[in-house]
Amino acid sequence: MPQSKNKPVCLAADCETLAAWILSDPTRPWYDAVRNAFIQRFAEWYLRAGGGASDTTDDVEKQWRMLGGLLFRDPPTTRNHDWRNLQTQPQIVRVLRHVWRATSDQASKGRPRSDLRRLAIQALDLRHVDPEQWTWGELARHFDIYRCTEAGHGPDCQKNWEDYRKCQKRREKDFKREAQLVAEELRKLGVKLPTQRNNR
Repeated sequence: MPQSKNKPVCLAADCETLAAWILSDPTRPWYDAVRNAFIQRFAEWYLRAGGGASDTTDDVEKQWRMLGGLLFRDPPTTRNHDWRNLQTQPQIVRVLRHVWRATSDQASKGRPRSDLRRLAIQALDLRHVDPEQWTWGELARHFDIYRCTEAGHGPDCQKNWEDYRKCQKRREKDFKREAQLVAEELRKLGVKLPTQRNNR
């Protein structure tokens, strides 16, 4: 990656390039807030790494990795998954695919990426639209996080119905807590979040 002589102009161009490949969704304000922050952080990291400033990229890299984990599990793909378009991709997009694939490989060797965190962003989007309809219990049912792995716990087993309901309540609380933790992390990163209509 060549060093940029005009960093503000180059940063803006890189952000614009990424924005064209990671599409916005106006119906999902939380997703868009994370997307915008990810694009900005990744473009900053790309520019610094290209200038050889590796000692100042660690914090920015941690930030875009965290934000990227909320957006997608796998590397962003080309439209229609057409491998023939790979060679025409802008350099920053090719670098994004490469480093995200590398971090995905690293994550698979240790703790798996949490799907619950990505679902939390979707839940916050739904609650932003209609917090009365999308209670945490309704969200847990919608995203099917009630699936219990405890032996004998199931909605069809009347004998263990009380245990099953305890699992449901625990998973509801876990889901709500995960969403609150994600929101707090985003605030600490200075991400401009949509105004919450109801945070209960």
